[in-house]
Amino acid sequence: MISEEDKKIHINFIFRKQQHSYYSVERVFADVKKKLSSKIIQKDLYLPYFSRGIFDRIRNIQYCRKYSKQINHITGDVNYLASFLPPESTVLTILDCVYQFNTSGFKRWFIWFFWYYLPVRMCKHVTAISEFSKQETVKITGVDPSKIKVIYVALPEGFEPHYKVFNSECPVILHVGNSPNKNLNNLILALNGINCELWVVGSLTDENILKLKDNKVRYQNYIGLNDAELIDLYRECDIVSFISLYEGFGMPVIEGQAIGRPVITSNKGSLPEVAGEAALVITEPEMPEAIAEGIRKIISNSNFREHLIAEGFENVKRFDCRKLAAQYEEIYTQCTFR
Repeated sequence: MISEEDKKIHINFIFRKQQHSYYSVERVFADVKKKLSSKIIQKDLYLPYFSRGIFDRIRNIQYCRKYSKQINHITGDVNYLASFLPPESTVLTILDCVYQFNTSGFKRWFIWFFWYYLPVRMCKHVTAISEFSKQETVKITGVDPSKIKVIYVALPEGFEPHYKVFNSECPVILHVGNSPNKNLNNLILALNGINCELWVVGSLTDENILKLKDNKVRYQNYIGLNDAELIDLYRECDIVSFISLYEGFGMPVIEGQAIGRPVITSNKGSLPEVAGEAALVITEPEMPEAIAEGIRKIISNSNFREHLIAEGFENVKRFDCRKLAAQYEEIYTQCTFR
């Protein structure tokens, strides 16, 4: 007779070396892990070295090899580890393929082979956080699409409806993130002549600050926020901007929708898939004029705002944490050992 203890499944969640940043791959699984059933015994493994250079990556591989006789879930960013662990007991999650498109020459081939082609082909259990990321992975690796299961990112805890009277005279626009793909400079150009205040989460560059001053955009900059502080910004803003040029998922879209804010986003990457019919989607996000037109529409049209908010509440139901945790748990039960 199998005891209750024998029915338990031990999972190692393998994360990159910890970084002091709110916007990290660790958040993809933070809330899902809380909703896994009691039969899943969890352990978090943080790599001892940053994924920089050959030797530190070899050290990370050696570290993970110590756990090769256990079930391991590689949570993203360090995909290369999957090629050195038993395929039947390893789960690999693909976040996006941005590394492949942001490099060139030998480095691009290296990333393609060790981050995508080899891990996806060798690992038996592969997930992607959006249909877009899945199709990108299929396109660059040639793997059978049926091998990759799409499991969305769960809406984090604390993002709940919070009513606020819209400030149509001087709305606060919240823009989350400032990596090159976040398209902040085009948003700044779009706000020239629009009476508003821009709140940017993420370190501003000298170029950003110069553009803000040249375009006479009032702004606040927020760095190193904790969860509660970020949620407060969503509650106090009037519009959420996430007009990124490339995303594997796009958390700010559903976070804004869950709070009850109209969201403006782009048609790039996974964003239309994640936003559904519940956001204003800019089809030319490289054009400041197109962004400005969308923002003016949200500010001036109260019926349109209310429509976006209502649809947003419906859309976020797709990202229920318990449902997504159950999908991962099903995969864990399929893991076996040689």
